[in-house]
Amino acid sequence: MKHVILTFDDRVASQLEAVALLKEYGFGATFYINRFAESRSDAEERPLMTAEELRQLARAGFELGNHSVNHPDFSTLDDAGIEREITGIEQMFAAAGLPKPVTFAYPGGPFCERAAVILKRRGYLAARTNEHRSYDPETDSVMRIPAFPVANKYPGIFREAIASGVDGKAIVLIYHGIPDAAFHCSTAFAEFRMQMRYLKEERYRVTGLAEFLRR
Repeated sequence: MKHVILTFDDRVASQLEAVALLKEYGFGATFYINRFAESRSDAEERPLMTAEELRQLARAGFELGNHSVNHPDFSTLDDAGIEREITGIEQMFAAAGLPKPVTFAYPGGPFCERAAVILKRRGYLAARTNEHRSYDPETDSVMRIPAFPVANKYPGIFREAIASGVDGKAIVLIYHGIPDAAFHCSTAFAEFRMQMRYLKEERYRVTGLAEFLRR
């Protein structure tokens, strides 16, 4: 079966516009969350989801994953700093009544071996990177799952990702805002809808990361 693992980073509020389409198509997804609050300021240049909106996503059956508290470059942190970033989101989830995260997305995308060791020790199922290739369950470590970032910064990458999904490999896609005030991270809703329609028509199984690993 052709498989896509759908992920969204940074809790951008416009991702909620995509949720109705995902529900219509019966698609799962993982939303990777960093620091959040109960309310949203109208003055935000890049509106982000609130705690209640995250609870709504969880109630709708979508996975919420750990994306660190402050989204730092993990290569600049010592082990204690990495622990604080991972633990901080777990504590925020618990305080907000959200399920404990079981998968992780490395901030900015690069793999961090020291973080992988910590995540595994803490019981995480997997961690996602940003390495522009498909995921081979036979050879790739679950703590270094590669993915394709779909955004204005990488024109044509959706087609590249689809072409890579051969020989039992899964395609992991990363989205940010649909659209996003940060233009390089943005995907227009019309483009996103076209991509999801293609996956539906071509009968891809589309899930979040934890669901894929538990299949």
